[in-house]
Amino acid sequence: MKEFFLVCPIGLESLVAREIELKYPCLLQSGQIKIAQAHPGGLEVHAETSIGLGLNITLKTPSKILMRVKEQKCRDYPKLFNIIKKINWKEIFLQTNITFVCHTSESRIIHTGRAESTCTEALNAYFEANKIKEKQLVKSKDYPAQRVYIRIHQDTLTISLDTSGDLMHIRGDRSYRGHASIRENIASLLLLKLLADHKSDTNLIDPMCGTGTFLFEALNFERPSKRKFLCHYFKQNEMQFDNALTENIMPNKLFGRDIDSEVIKKNKSLESTIDFQVENILEEDAEKTISGKNIVIINPPYGKRVKITGDKIEFFKKLIKAIQLKYKPIDIGMIIPRDFASKIKADQRIPFNQNGIKVEFLIISTKL
Repeated sequence: MKEFFLVCPIGLESLVAREIELKYPCLLQSGQIKIAQAHPGGLEVHAETSIGLGLNITLKTPSKILMRVKEQKCRDYPKLFNIIKKINWKEIFLQTNITFVCHTSESRIIHTGRAESTCTEALNAYFEANKIKEKQLVKSKDYPAQRVYIRIHQDTLTISLDTSGDLMHIRGDRSYRGHASIRENIASLLLLKLLADHKSDTNLIDPMCGTGTFLFEALNFERPSKRKFLCHYFKQNEMQFDNALTENIMPNKLFGRDIDSEVIKKNKSLESTIDFQVENILEEDAEKTISGKNIVIINPPYGKRVKITGDKIEFFKKLIKAIQLKYKPIDIGMIIPRDFASKIKADQRIPFNQNGIKVEFLIISTKL
C-alpha cells in the first residue's frame, strides 16, 4: 500500500475523514483503504495506488493530494543528490518536465533554493543515464509540468508527488466567482459539519447565495470530478473509486436567494434543479415561504471585501433574526469574522481562514 497525504485547512481534518467514511465504506471494511492519522493541515491515508489516485476524482473536501515516494535521513546536499538520482523516475512519469518544491526546517540543509537546484541536477543526471524514448517525449511535450514536493524536517527527507495539480477547489465546471466567494472544498467541509446530524429530507437554503458555491457543492457532492489532475499523466494512472454512499446527508431540495438579479439569472442558466430567486433577506416579509425542515447556510459580507454599513455586530444579529423569522430553520450555519464571532451566541464554533481572513463558522441551533 502507498501513503497518501490529503491536505486540508487546519482543524478540519476530521471532516475529510468523514467524507472518506461516507464514500468508501466497502474499501474501508475490506482494508483496501485505511485512515492512518490526522496531522495539522492534513490526513494520512494508506491505499493501493489506483485507489489513492482515485481520491482526486471522488473527494470534495481536500485541497490537494500528495503521494509519498520515499522517506529517509538526509543531512547534506550530496546525499540529497544521490537519493534523487537513484529514484526510478521513468516508472513514475512519462515526461522530463518536472519541478521541485522544497521546504526545510530544523535541518542542516537550510537553503531551499539550493535544495531545489540540487534535486533538478540529480533528476537531469538520472534522465541522462535513463533516457525516455523520443516518441514519448514528443507525445508528452504539452503535458503540464509535474511537481515533486521535498520536505526536510530535522534531517528527515520526505519526497511526495503532487497527484492533483491545481488546488482541488478548482472544479472546472464553473468559470465565474463572486467578490468574496468561499472556496469550494471549504464549502463542502462546512456542509459536512452542518449536516452531520440531519437526514436528507431537509431543505438547504442560502439567503445570500451569490454565485451559489454552497448549493453547487451540495448538489455535486456525490458526483465524480471531470477535470484533469496531474496523476492523469502518470505512467500508472489507473484510478479506482467507489462512489456509492451508504447514506446521503446532502439535502434533496436546494434554495438560493440573493438581491443581485444578474447573478441569480446566471445561476439559473447553469442549474435548473436548484431554486434560485431574487430576494433581500433583510427587507422581505417575515412570513415563512419555504415549507419543511429548513437548514440555512450563509457566507454574509464581512465588511472587508464587500462593505456593510452601520455597526457590524448589529448587522449580524439582525441577519440571524431575519433568517429565523423568514425560514424557521432547524439550524443556521454562518461564517463571521473571528473579531465579531465571540459576541454571537452559537452552539458550535469552527475557526478557519477564509481568503486570508480569520473567521469562525457558527452553528446556531434553533430547535424548539
